[in-house]
Amino acid sequence: MRQRVTADKKRKLSVSDAKQLMFVLGLVILLVLIFLGALILPKQFKVTKIEVEDATPELSQKIKLFSMELINKRRNGSEPVSIFKVPREVLEKELLKQFPLIHTVQILRELPGTVHVTIQEKVPAAVFLVSDKYFLIDPNGIAFGTTNSENVKKNELILVRDEHTSGEVNVGTSIVSTEFLTMLHEVFKQLPDRFNIQIEEATIPTVGTQELDVKTSEGWILKLDTERPTADQFEVLDKVFTEEIDAKKRTLLKYLDLRVKGRGIYMLRSEGNEA
Repeated sequence: MRQRVTADKKRKLSVSDAKQLMFVLGLVILLVLIFLGALILPKQFKVTKIEVEDATPELSQKIKLFSMELINKRRNGSEPVSIFKVPREVLEKELLKQFPLIHTVQILRELPGTVHVTIQEKVPAAVFLVSDKYFLIDPNGIAFGTTNSENVKKNELILVRDEHTSGEVNVGTSIVSTEFLTMLHEVFKQLPDRFNIQIEEATIPTVGTQELDVKTSEGWILKLDTERPTADQFEVLDKVFTEEIDAKKRTLLKYLDLRVKGRGIYMLRSEGNEA
């Protein structure tokens, strides 16, 4: 009987010792994790890198520098800023304000220590050539950047030679209305599709934005009123080509003016007078 009691006590001591050992082991592991966390985790949570996606190399570099400068304004002494203290909404707003080329921007925090900036650049509604500078125009008619003639040709952008706009034009300048741009796109689409007329150049003459001169690949000028519906003017154009100007006369056209409501006034190079 005494041996059984002694065995039970040993068993209980063994279970108790095992529990104590597990507790001590767990405490040691916890202390190790806390120690490692003190050494490692803060480094992962400190902003050390800015990554930019979907931007040209030049714009990407500018965004990185600007973003890091704005983030570092929240530094406490020499310590890097915590990734959780990155002001995402403020940074998005300031990037849109600083870089007119950006259409949308999204900021994400990623471990270790990375701020990920994804942008979408604006797509130009047209390019306006003003005073020998090629300005990218957004759908609101505002210049948001500049480019060159090679990029215009390469990307097949709508190019308008603007002889009307005077004074200094910079990024942020409002050049034309949204209505004008809508009409411009209709012209560039319908003339080739509906009338097989290829556009060589479009010009806003000095008289003002109520007129658009379209130089065709056939060598003649089509004059349009930008303040009247394009559909009405193209109905007149269709009638003129059907009833008055045959294929031979079309090769002799000098200009065709649709600015007078309901009429198509044209001149042939061989005749030298209006018909």
